[in-house]
Amino acid sequence: MSVDPQSVRQFLVRRHAEIAEAHRGGADGFATCSALTAAMDEAIRSIHEMSTDGLRDEVAILALGGYGRGELCPHSDVDVMVLCPAGANREGVSQTAKSFLHLLWDAGMTVGHSV
Repeated sequence: MSVDPQSVRQFLVRRHAEIAEAHRGGADGFATCSALTAAMDEAIRSIHEMSTDGLRDEVAILALGGYGRGELCPHSDVDVMVLCPAGANREGVSQTAKSFLHLLWDAGMTVGHSV
């Protein structure tokens, strides 16, 4: 997948259409939610890798809620936490988190978040 927000958005739209078609073809709810979660994992990994600041490798992105349980539903928001180590540069981490969240929003995601 290309690593810009528009490409991530297109990837997610394409994958959601494929997953919806599989569901209409008989895939059960668990398989559908698992496939949506896997697509979101790939998208979020790509977006995290887009970050160009020096703190990218010092934060972890955690999936929470239904997404974290591997049960992402078709119209669910994406709940994530940006986790940093104790004593981290708060201003730098705040900027990293803000940049990451903006990339998610630019890719068209509805995000619930905490830092």
